[in-house]
Amino acid sequence: LFHHWFGDLVTSRSWGHIPLNESFATYGEYLYHEKALGKLEADRVFANNWEAYLRQKNKHQLTPIRTHFVQPDDMFDVVSYQKGSWILHHLRSVIGDVAFFKGMNIYLTQNAFSAADVHDLRKAMEKASGIDLIPFFNQWFLGKGHPELKVSIQSANDGKKGFMIEQVQDSS
Repeated sequence: LFHHWFGDLVTSRSWGHIPLNESFATYGEYLYHEKALGKLEADRVFANNWEAYLRQKNKHQLTPIRTHFVQPDDMFDVVSYQKGSWILHHLRSVIGDVAFFKGMNIYLTQNAFSAADVHDLRKAMEKASGIDLIPFFNQWFLGKGHPELKVSIQSANDGKKGFMIEQVQDSS
């Protein structure tokens, strides 16, 4: 159903915006598992998407929404499907379930039987949430890469342990 609604009801304005269709189709699997199996099991299954993206190191420097590609088929990759689905999951956590699902409804209703782009999705989510999402969309849909973290365990003098998490990627 997600492939139908996010591919046929609302189609992408251009090949470069195909992640809108494919990330929602992939995220639909998460939503199904969450409802049918519970959040914990859905998260476990969904982690495979992130791992599939991370295994494709040559894709890390691609933005999900792309204007430059050799063939339209180049857009059908782990960035469009797996990373895109995780971006939607992150967006849901940022704006909350009520706003996220309301935003999906607005996006589908306003763009039914037409072509849309990432800005149409952003505007629908902004309308639903009341939050300026330009920074989020610029970073995640229009930006490339992902946070790279170095995690270490720190021991204090009193015997307590804690985590030190450091972002180590070149953020320039």
